[in-house]
Amino acid sequence: MEAPQRPEILNGVFDLLNEIIRCQKADATVAAIAMIYVFVDTMAFLSMPTGQTTQTRKDFISWVDNYLKANPAQPYQYRGLDVYAARCSLLHAFSAEAEAHRKDPSIHRYSYTDNGPHAYDPKEPTGLVIISVALLIHDLCTATELFFGDWSRDQALRTRVANRLPALYNTFPITPPTAP
Repeated sequence: MEAPQRPEILNGVFDLLNEIIRCQKADATVAAIAMIYVFVDTMAFLSMPTGQTTQTRKDFISWVDNYLKANPAQPYQYRGLDVYAARCSLLHAFSAEAEAHRKDPSIHRYSYTDNGPHAYDPKEPTGLVIISVALLIHDLCTATELFFGDWSRDQALRTRVANRLPALYNTFPITPPTAP
């Protein structure tokens, strides 16, 4: 049995996911992490409520809470608020701390390792979580499958996503001319 063909309009989403995987395979860990947060922002944009034109913190957190799940055996389970704060700290300050962390000590700080399990001790007062980038990418792929499973069953979600997909960047292979 052949795998079902995905609609071409979804190529931009899957191209972005493949960029993340290529970054990780090239040992470009920080680039992979940054692209993960761009990807989640993109998914929040696609799934935000009808009539809304800009995704918000709430949309990002909601997408994470609904779709991004770690294996139950992992010591840390993603929370949308933690992932959002990690996004802000990395993308806005290239740091492990954002304003959200300073305002709310219950928000976990992230540190990253390229492979292995997540590491987290809830008794540790710093609230530091060591996130395995390899597992995060795996979990992001699973989250994307879950999201598009909902997309295939939910007409309202499919309509919202379809209306927003044309706004995404798409790449087109171009063969550069030979240098003179």
